[in-house]
Amino acid sequence: MKALFWKTIISFVVALIIAMLFYFKLDQHLELWFFQLPRGQFFHFCSHIIYYIFLPEIWLLIGIVTLVVGCVLFLKSNVSKSKPWLFYGISLVGTFILSGLIKFIVGRYRPDMYFIHNLYGLHFFSMKHDYSSLPSGHTAMSFAGLYALAVLVRRWWFTILCFALATFIAYSRLVALAHYASDVIIAAYIGIVVVAWTKHLVLKR
Repeated sequence: MKALFWKTIISFVVALIIAMLFYFKLDQHLELWFFQLPRGQFFHFCSHIIYYIFLPEIWLLIGIVTLVVGCVLFLKSNVSKSKPWLFYGISLVGTFILSGLIKFIVGRYRPDMYFIHNLYGLHFFSMKHDYSSLPSGHTAMSFAGLYALAVLVRRWWFTILCFALATFIAYSRLVALAHYASDVIIAAYIGIVVVAWTKHLVLKR
C-alpha cells in the first residue's frame, strides 16, 4: 500500500503540473484550433454516437449492476467469485462520485461559455451543466471502465486496445468542444487512480 500511495502522490503532482500548464497557457489556444476545424454531417454523427454510447450514466448503471451482483455473491459466501464484480462496480461508482464531487466544487466554465460569453476559469460550487467542465465525465468513466476491464482480462494487447479507446473518447470530447485538454487530463488521472486503488483493496485482499 505504501508503494501505491507514493505512486499516487507522484502521479498526482505530475498530472496537476501538466493540467496547470494547459490551463494557463494552452487550453484556450487548443480549443480555438478545434473550433476552426471543418465540421460536416459525418462528424456530428460520430460525435453523437460516442457521446451516447459512453455516457457517464451508462457506465454508472453498469457499475451499480456489477456491484449488486458482487454483493449478492459475497453474501452467499462466494468471496472469490464476488471480487471481480465488486472490483468493477466499485471502480465505476467510485469514479462517478469523485468526478461529480470535483465538478461541483470546481465549477469550471465549459468551452461554450468561453466562445459565447468570453468566460474562462472557475465558478466554484455549481450544479449547472455550463459550469461542469472539470473533469470530463465521459473521459473519467471511460478510463475507469476500460482500465478495470483490462485488469480483469489481463492480456497486454487488450490493455493497449482499452487505453487507445479511452484516449480516443477523451480526444472526441475536445473535438466536440465539450471540454478543455486539462479537463480530460485530470479525468483520465481520476479514472486510473480509482481503479488502481480498488484493485489493491479488493482484488489483492
